Amino acid sequence: MTVSTPRGYNVALIVGTVALQSPSWATLEQTIMIAIHTKYLGPTNTRGSRIKAYTASGHSVTVPFDHALSCLDRHAVAAKSLIETKLKYAPEHGTMAYGDSADGKGYVFCFTQSTVTL
Repeated sequence: MTVSTPRGYNVALIVGTVALQSPSWATLEQTIMIAIHTKYLGPTNTRGSRIKAYTASGHSVTVPFDHALSCLDRHAVAAKSLIETKLKYAPEHGTMAYGDSADGKGYVFCFTQSTVTL
């Protein structure tokens, strides 16, 4: 399944991974160890529902809730938006793995190049 973002990029969802591509491996090495957390933000009196993507280092973006997308796709778009705008990493390169967040409010996305053997 491929999802288009508001910026015109495509996110390919492939059995538990989000395929991303970029022209720069140097930038990838700088961001490879970052986990991107996402969570749903409910509507308020002045704003509609949103999805927030953030890192432990303080980077964050909030994107509008797209009702046309599935739950996972909404969160993947938010993670990709964070990569594009805050991490200065073009999202056309690499693959990200994802899983449920510990608090159950969203997902956590990580680059698959960051691995450990158990």
